[in-house]
Amino acid sequence: MRQILQDYLEISKQPLRKEKNRQYKIWFETNYEDLPNFDDLIVFFTSSDKSYFLMNKLLFPMLDEELFDKQNRVAYQFIFTNDLAEAYADYRFKKHNIPENDVLPLAQKLIPNSPELLEYRYQLLQNYFAFAFHEIPSGILHGMNSATIDEAREGLRALEEYTEISKQLGYLEENQEAITQMKTYYHQWINYLKMNDFSTPFSEYTKKP
Repeated sequence: MRQILQDYLEISKQPLRKEKNRQYKIWFETNYEDLPNFDDLIVFFTSSDKSYFLMNKLLFPMLDEELFDKQNRVAYQFIFTNDLAEAYADYRFKKHNIPENDVLPLAQKLIPNSPELLEYRYQLLQNYFAFAFHEIPSGILHGMNSATIDEAREGLRALEEYTEISKQLGYLEENQEAITQMKTYYHQWINYLKMNDFSTPFSEYTKKP
């Protein structure tokens, strides 16, 4: 085992949390020359203390290369299997000032049928729709503002993807009613905006036959 991993392993056995974190910080700032390769690191990671220090010193910098330079399918599978996509996106934002989750588009090309990836995308879309519709019947949101016509059409495209993923994961039957209702609301919202007459609230407009 490489010295950097051996040292980390010894620190992880420290029973006192405060002292463990102090030692982890020293480990984090230490310059090690002999680094593990990616395969060795992910084996170590699965059975180790999955701390911020390990991820930000070794794992995430190595993932930058494995994901974006090498387009390593194993690395993409690893990140979703271990539920690291959000933490890695946060790292990339803070380290590289990348505001979007740029792992997802490449992952959808390289491992499109991965159950873990589908489940991740499914949860993202569920959160997206939960926020978009949380002020219904007053209106539909996109971000912090009311959705424009183009943004509502974007929502319809996302709804098509959500429908397909629900089908692939076996959730379509339980989601079908909500999908139909959201689709109806989107079309009503688009037509409502096209009228350019807001004297009638959307909540009343949706009641019209």
